[in-house]
Amino acid sequence: MSVSILIVNSAHAVTISPVMIELSSAKRVVSVTLSNPSDQPINFQAETLSWRQSDGNDHYEPTDELVIAPPISQIPPKSKQIFRVAMRVPNLNNDERAYRLILEDVSEVSAPQLGVVNIRFRHNLPVFVVPADEEKVSLRWSKCSAPAGQGCVRLDNDGNRRIRFLELVVAGDGWQKTISGGTVLSKSWKSWQFDLTRGQSQPVSIKAETVNHGAISANLSD
Repeated sequence: MSVSILIVNSAHAVTISPVMIELSSAKRVVSVTLSNPSDQPINFQAETLSWRQSDGNDHYEPTDELVIAPPISQIPPKSKQIFRVAMRVPNLNNDERAYRLILEDVSEVSAPQLGVVNIRFRHNLPVFVVPADEEKVSLRWSKCSAPAGQGCVRLDNDGNRRIRFLELVVAGDGWQKTISGGTVLSKSWKSWQFDLTRGQSQPVSIKAETVNHGAISANLSD
């Protein structure tokens, strides 16, 4: 009998803090710390993308509206590197702006070894630039069309800040179902489709656990 052993090279594993960045007129710079616990140096390159949602989908494009310093860095073994994230221009809009900060491991991959897999990481962090106006929460839940045997709920976020859901619980006549959550940006919408078993009616209500607004519930309009 032969035994195969696969070793994953975790020399390039890092820890990152914080994993979500929020900027404002009062807090125009945020520091992100990458720690390298390994015995090897790691090279990281930073990139920023704008993040918007249209037609219920996420869209990303390169942007220069944020400044990252340094844009590229080598982190020595057992050391840390601080990346500073700043706004190039203040947010004068009434709505929150959303971005993604990409921190990519661009270190050279070591020579191939039998039974060893080298992994390089690409970390994708959300960045939000909040407006000067007070937060306005305005959520509209509704049913949406779906193929036969499925249900669909939709949220229109008419507020000026994002809302992030941990999970959703949709309910119909005598049934309920838990589905995964997600983030809905300001002035955007998102829909969730899910399977219905034979005889289950369309959903009539929803309960949701959010990160930034606690528990919410609503009846679904047609």
